Amino acid sequence: MAVDYVNNRSNLLPGYQLDLYWGDTKCDPGHGLKLLFEALTKLPHKTLIFGASCSQVTEYMAKVSQQYNLLQISYISESPVLSNREIFHNFFRTYPSSSSLDPVIIQLLNRFGWKKIALIYQLQSGFSVRMSKLVERLRSHGISVSTRMSVRFKEDLVTAINLIKESQTRIIFAELFSDKTREVICQAYHLNMTTSKYVWILSGWHNPNWWIKNTTINLSESYCSDSVLSEALDGHFSFNAASSPSITDKTVSGQSSADWLKEFHQYQQKYNTSLFQGAEEFAPFSYDAIIAVALMLNRSINDLAKKNKLLENVTYHDKEALEIMKFHMERVKFNGITGPVAFSKSGDRNAIAVIKRLIDGKDVSIGYYSSEQREMKWNYSIPINWANPGNKTPLDGPKIELVPETVPLFLQIFLCSLSAFGILLTLSFITLNIYYKNEKVIKISSPNVNNVIGFSGIACFVSVILFSIDSHEHRFSEKLAIVHCWSQLWLFCLGFTTAYAALIAKTWRIYKIFNKTKVKYQVIKDKQLYLIIFCMVAFEIFTLFLWTVIDPIKIKEANGTIQLYTLWIGYDDQLFTTMPSTKSNYIDRKKVALAVSSARGFEKDTDLSDNEDKLMHLQYRKTTILKEIQKLQTELETKKGQLEYLKSAKREESNAW
Repeated sequence: MAVDYVNNRSNLLPGYQLDLYWGDTKCDPGHGLKLLFEALTKLPHKTLIFGASCSQVTEYMAKVSQQYNLLQISYISESPVLSNREIFHNFFRTYPSSSSLDPVIIQLLNRFGWKKIALIYQLQSGFSVRMSKLVERLRSHGISVSTRMSVRFKEDLVTAINLIKESQTRIIFAELFSDKTREVICQAYHLNMTTSKYVWILSGWHNPNWWIKNTTINLSESYCSDSVLSEALDGHFSFNAASSPSITDKTVSGQSSADWLKEFHQYQQKYNTSLFQGAEEFAPFSYDAIIAVALMLNRSINDLAKKNKLLENVTYHDKEALEIMKFHMERVKFNGITGPVAFSKSGDRNAIAVIKRLIDGKDVSIGYYSSEQREMKWNYSIPINWANPGNKTPLDGPKIELVPETVPLFLQIFLCSLSAFGILLTLSFITLNIYYKNEKVIKISSPNVNNVIGFSGIACFVSVILFSIDSHEHRFSEKLAIVHCWSQLWLFCLGFTTAYAALIAKTWRIYKIFNKTKVKYQVIKDKQLYLIIFCMVAFEIFTLFLWTVIDPIKIKEANGTIQLYTLWIGYDDQLFTTMPSTKSNYIDRKKVALAVSSARGFEKDTDLSDNEDKLMHLQYRKTTILKEIQKLQTELETKKGQLEYLKSAKREESNAW
């Protein structure tokens, strides 16, 4: 259609006819290069390379075509690798780079308030580069990437989906070819990862109904038919460059996009329609690419004439002609079927992207994004329905919000009152113990040790009062908060240990008295009891000192709020905190046995960004090693079979003798 339009226009390439020589690369770089060399070695002389569609083929062809001083333009290749002008000097495309569509993902995530996403992609250079740039953009917009998985083999795929599920991320973006995407969705379906709790975002450059192939997927122990995939994919989002963003605006050909689509459908009916499956998505970009080539050549004719050159006489070694054509290609600008067409310095095009959602088996456009204006326009007339109760938007992951745990006021008053009563009661006992210390009954019970037990009990009662005070609620300073925490622990631990040490000392005294059978009378002085108490308390002080020095309480500033790593002391499921924990994403709570040891809460960060490359490398090595093990097992079985055969043959030979 585009070639016919150019050849029928008198003001385009006057005196020339545009011919198109084509071949099917089959998305195979080797086959594509074979076709390219055949075309370049045969007459007539080729002026420009048009294609290819698959990015991996285009990358190889573009490197070769520039060695022949030829421009190359593609109508569908979207790999961001092709944007590198240091490698691809003469490459242009009417389909935008996939990286230029990254803002569409960010706009979608922002609309629904999602701040966490998982990425899974096919292990190829184009996808890897795109994902690296996407991760940077997401982080710059405050969106974390919980997992980033690449897949090549089926084993990788199963591992990747399981790791994404373990990360508890519910928003997943997948960038894979259609066959691999079908396998990913199948595995996710059997792991219940296509339910209403999950949201899948896919690339939209696949053919319409790409998941329907009348074949059943056999993935390990997972089987999926086309109907299962249709069910699993319902409600997913996809995005790609809009093939006809404006229906009514006139284009350079004088037609609107709607008029052009009608003519294209007639063109399909005129020829074998089986050759144009899914062509409606890509044909507009091909059409605009041909128009761009025609406009470039049309403007180059005069400049070539100034150099005493004709378009038909330009050779593969003419760098001057190449620069003239490249100069005019960089300045091509027109309103095409796919919207405004113009090229950047890297040969890329700023296009309009469309975001769609699969609703009841049909792709419905819900918004358009202009990369040139950096503006998103949502179609709010299309309702976004979710299968969750109350039509609630799915969360990007489990929301774990730690509410500060404090002792309720009534319980705090009750505990403080009991502690105060206990302190007064203990003081009264100490007073009576001192007043009647010369009485026989009191004297034989070691009154001085009784006083030690009494003051130890007071220390424990005071620690209970300190435990009930919320330092965060009372806005303690950083230093005061640390002193508050340590004072609770030291008072409780020393009071508890001293009281038990005194009881043990008195028990030892009774044991020594009643265990002596030969001596009728034995004197055990208080200083012997004090020595026992001192040894145990000294050990406790040494332990607390080591704890304070080696593993001190740390304070963390977060959003202007002082956060202390929470210390937990408790029994069974009843926990009492020395410092209420503020809001955080993840905190691992540990309990402490009595007052001898403790564990400190910590935050767990699931962002694997710092270890992404290592994880991918280890994953690849794991897959390689597993394949080698399987290969060795197969060889071992073969050797065993050969050995059994030799043994059997030897037995038969022996029997024959």
